[in-house]
Amino acid sequence: MGSRGTAAFPISFFVRRARSTGYTMTRNYWQIAAGSRGRDYSSYFLKTGMAFVGGESQVATMAQVKLGDVIVLKSGLSQILAAGEVVERNGRHSGNGDKEWLRDFDGWDLPAYCYVRWHVPTEPLETSGLTRSTIQQLPRGEHRKLADKLLQLPPAP
Repeated sequence: MGSRGTAAFPISFFVRRARSTGYTMTRNYWQIAAGSRGRDYSSYFLKTGMAFVGGESQVATMAQVKLGDVIVLKSGLSQILAAGEVVERNGRHSGNGDKEWLRDFDGWDLPAYCYVRWHVPTEPLETSGLTRSTIQQLPRGEHRKLADKLLQLPPAP
């Protein structure tokens, strides 16, 4: 039946099944920085099972992150600290401005967030070609492959 599904299952079955399990048909890969030199918030990302950002353009980018997308937590331009899948908690996968503790996080207003099931290697993965942006789509296939490998690890507690 080609793109219509199979004789036993129409394509709508597969779409409903993907949605009900929390996976999108196509997922995006994002890189996110957890602070900069002198203010590393990666431990907070991992401990809370979240990724969060501030600033108008970063908030707008975070609004594009969907359930099932993959987030790569980076340090600088050459280390991947963790990778995770955007997940749902209490009926939602993201938010903006509703967590008071993020409105003054170490003096920063970081209102936009998503929930992430992190997978953390024992040591950061060394790579090259990550960008300076706080959050953006992950354009390089080699980084997406590293993220997929990390997703095979057990999730962080």
